[in-house]
Amino acid sequence: MKSLLEEKDSIAILKLNNGVTNAISQDLIDDLSKKLDIIEKNFKGLIIRGNEKFFSMGFNLPELIVMDKSSFEKFYESFNELILKIFTLPLPTISVIEGHAVAGGFIIAISTDYRIALADKKLGLNEINLGVPVPFLAIELLERLSGKRIAENLLYSGDLIKTQDALRFSIVDEIIEPNEIFEKTVEKIKNLASKPQRAFENIKSLLITQLKEKYTRFKELDKEKFLECWYTEEAQTILKETAKKF
Repeated sequence: MKSLLEEKDSIAILKLNNGVTNAISQDLIDDLSKKLDIIEKNFKGLIIRGNEKFFSMGFNLPELIVMDKSSFEKFYESFNELILKIFTLPLPTISVIEGHAVAGGFIIAISTDYRIALADKKLGLNEINLGVPVPFLAIELLERLSGKRIAENLLYSGDLIKTQDALRFSIVDEIIEPNEIFEKTVEKIKNLASKPQRAFENIKSLLITQLKEKYTRFKELDKEKFLECWYTEEAQTILKETAKKF
């Protein structure tokens, strides 16, 4: 199974389980999407976590670079729909960042309501270094947290930052010691889940509605621009070299 779903006091614990790096494959996306449907109907909150080495290192490049264009287009669409599904889930959600969260993995982390992390883990969107743009939805999510100027600097540089810097930029909400991080996360989300559910749902709906509507308007243009860059000779050369490191 590409992810594991456990329950703790009506809270869903969704653990990425796709190898050491938790690279994002089509199978992982499909698995997470199905589990989110179950979580929405049966739980009061959601915690997403990876492992001590990687929350997720991003797209599974060895799988993706050999896809035909139609299959890759489906992958890109389904990844963005997964991010939107997490972002709009009518429950409190928290990412526990115990390992590095890079590119697509970082996008999963910023799609939840909160992020609780260990110190000295690396985060960021390094897509520009691979010759491809950052998905539109991810740009909007990052700007929502950090503000426009910080987001621009991170997106243009492609640099990865430590969780301590992410805390300063409001990308991470708390840094907690390893022996306390999971218990503190459960405590926080149980507190959020104890609020009147209908009130929480409506507040969250109002908070996210503009971003959701904006993404709907721009998603086709976003896909067009991403695929255009993905299939350039320059990007394909970089992506194939990078895939050898997986």
